[in-house]
Amino acid sequence: MTSENIDALFSAALSGDREDDAAWKAVTKLHFTGTHEVLEKAVELTKSIDPHRRARGADILGQLGVQPGVHSTSFVPERLQSLLAMLHSELDPLALNATIIALGHLWEPAGVREVLRFSHHSDENVRYAVACALPRGLGNEPEVIDTLLQLMRDSDSDVRDWAT
Repeated sequence: MTSENIDALFSAALSGDREDDAAWKAVTKLHFTGTHEVLEKAVELTKSIDPHRRARGADILGQLGVQPGVHSTSFVPERLQSLLAMLHSELDPLALNATIIALGHLWEPAGVREVLRFSHHSDENVRYAVACALPRGLGNEPEVIDTLLQLMRDSDSDVRDWAT
């Protein structure tokens, strides 16, 4: 895929709102492309002053290199480093949600452990992301089980459903 095609996919991924179907189709194509160029551009997005752009960067990093039916092992150290850096400084709930979901997709214990502290976050979308991310990567760790049990009693029904 040419740089121009990748640039066009990034432009499409950043168009519309968070739920825009065309944007998500572009994100999926970027996942499947999975090149170092896509990695670098996604990492740059995570450093933006715009929370929507940071969230999209996390969305792309979460499953970069994935193929249908196959978990991605592409650039895991680089993706983990970028997402953890983002997690440690992120305050916006939209970008935080995307970052936590992305860390869950990596299936890396170091990333999954870091999301535990967000299980009491005031935003239900952030707690939802924690519930989605936790079953991956740590299996039967006591802190994961305790956090999931706590989230099963959350005030938000979507959080409860995913924790269950």
